[in-house]
Amino acid sequence: MENLFVLHRWATNIFIINAMASTIIWVLYRSDPDKLKTPVYGRLISGENVFSSLVLLLGIIILIKSSVWFSIPKFHPKLTLGLIAIVMVHIIRSKTSSYLDGNLKYKLWVDILRPLQLAILGMVYFIGYYLNHFPS
Repeated sequence: MENLFVLHRWATNIFIINAMASTIIWVLYRSDPDKLKTPVYGRLISGENVFSSLVLLLGIIILIKSSVWFSIPKFHPKLTLGLIAIVMVHIIRSKTSSYLDGNLKYKLWVDILRPLQLAILGMVYFIGYYLNHFPS
């Protein structure tokens, strides 16, 4: 069980770093879609999908094996915000791909959702840290 927690933590860390990197690149080059059509940016966006799905899968496995988490009231906001963040990743991926394919109306969506996604991921990470280090 401890291995699942460690794997989940590492997948989450990689997911957050990946999301931060892709958001920074988006902010720097959002006005020029041709600069965003690089293999590196494509891999970052694909990595967000892969790691968000891995975090979700590992989280589900942890919850199935240890359902005691549901009895902790402070865990419910973490779970809710985590699911929202994972859904946002897939929406942002879709909107970013549409923007890079020439549909410029999705630029504002991505401009708003990317920083919001990072804020939600930060809250989820903080709540998880709080639950692990200050259980009550």
